[in-house]
Amino acid sequence: MKYAIRLTDDQRWQSVLARDSNADGEFVFAVRTTGIFCRPSCRARHALRENVSFYANASEALAAGFRPCKRCQPDKANPLQHRLDKITHACRLLEQETPVTLEALADQVAMSPFHLHRLFKATTGMTPKAWQQAWRARRLRELLAKGESVTTSILNAGFPDSSSYYRKADETLGM
Repeated sequence: MKYAIRLTDDQRWQSVLARDSNADGEFVFAVRTTGIFCRPSCRARHALRENVSFYANASEALAAGFRPCKRCQPDKANPLQHRLDKITHACRLLEQETPVTLEALADQVAMSPFHLHRLFKATTGMTPKAWQQAWRARRLRELLAKGESVTTSILNAGFPDSSSYYRKADETLGM
């Protein structure tokens, strides 16, 4: 549990007003007038305080007859973790020896190419293509340090052929 003490309803309401993502997973709140329950960090409009009740988890809110918000999906696992898992999977796919296009990568992680590109860059700080190029450069350095031949290292690092590597040698290894 993130909070050492049990929160009062007033403290929970303050978390809802602040859209505090740290409170996600600690409780959900339900709006009686709409019949919907949300995470504390939900971006939906705030309801009036007198129409809000709090529950320890999504199961309690469901049992009380509320339905989950379609915006924040409080009945599902943490969406940030889900996105992180998808980006991690995309990274592993990019680290394979065969080149992967953005469209093929997006299909494999079940996202649109635009959304994958935007989310990948927001998460890692680089584009999928830059990630793949950086991984190949690191792999090439490792293979060369082990004493493999240059041509074998280039091919084993995931470059399609040596000429495609030499076209980018300046930016890859600083040569």
